[in-house]
Amino acid sequence: MSATIIDVANAAGVSFKTVSRVLNGEAGVRDQTREKVQIAAKELNFKLNTSARNLRRRGSNLIALIISNPSRSYIDNIQIGAMEWCSRNGFHLVVEDFRARPGGLDDMIARGDMAGVILIPPLSDDPDMIAILVSHKIPFVRIAPESNNDVAPSVTIDDREAAREMSEKLIGLGHTRIGLITGPNDFGVSRNRLAGYRLALTDAGLEYDKALAVEGAFSYETGQSCAARLLSLLRPPTAIFASNDDMAAGAIAESYKRGIAVPGELTIVGYDDVAVASVISPPLTTVRQPLKDMAARAAALLLDRIRDGQASPKHEVMPHRIILRASHATRREEAQKT
Repeated sequence: MSATIIDVANAAGVSFKTVSRVLNGEAGVRDQTREKVQIAAKELNFKLNTSARNLRRRGSNLIALIISNPSRSYIDNIQIGAMEWCSRNGFHLVVEDFRARPGGLDDMIARGDMAGVILIPPLSDDPDMIAILVSHKIPFVRIAPESNNDVAPSVTIDDREAAREMSEKLIGLGHTRIGLITGPNDFGVSRNRLAGYRLALTDAGLEYDKALAVEGAFSYETGQSCAARLLSLLRPPTAIFASNDDMAAGAIAESYKRGIAVPGELTIVGYDDVAVASVISPPLTTVRQPLKDMAARAAALLLDRIRDGQASPKHEVMPHRIILRASHATRREEAQKT
């Protein structure tokens, strides 16, 4: 495999953002650092692919990744995947956090320097955001929208099916009271994962108990607080399915705080398979979605859109996997008798 921007960053001992700045000729990088990056890139034979330069909208080489998402782990993986693709294809990725700058889109449109835009949840389902991009004829692509449309291409996994499979796995382990920590309800992925969880319960002949489904915010802290709510129920769950790994990590911390062993007394599973999933104790059983590959594929579809805005948008569903680690276990016999 050819070298990536991450390989160059590791070889030079700098961040991938610094490598991107050097390769794109930006100011504000120390000469010594710039030289280290250039040497590393040369030794690894890393070169930008500039064949797409004539395809840029109004001569721009900027692709904007617009975020408004509380999960740092999710954003980092998406950003790395998009950054690697952009660096290979002669584009420069800029990241705009609209939580801090609600009016940021107006400023970007006023500058007129975007080749296209990548939207991630919840903005990939934001009707106002989509309407503005369409009205200004700005090419864009959506990552993990709740549903497809004919306005823009999209890349996703089947969140409903992935959540159904994980819930089915827990049911197969004997768990009949399964807590679900969802993401915010305004995220389409949250609604799809809740739907998959409910479908698995229905298929198993289990009744949906709304007290077992609590809404978090895709953050460690809300994973902890939501787990506290679930574990304080008169009949607490024997398993908790968190809709991302950050919240699952928070749930594990809350369990330890209460003296509840994972997985001996409580099974906890997550979603995403970001770095935290394999380093916490116990390592987390989780749904793997290929976030970096999804971001790279979204950037490629965006380039197709820039090239031919009249073509029908493509909608791609990438594969997911259930990753089995050490945070799940069969429901204990003594728990089954209570």
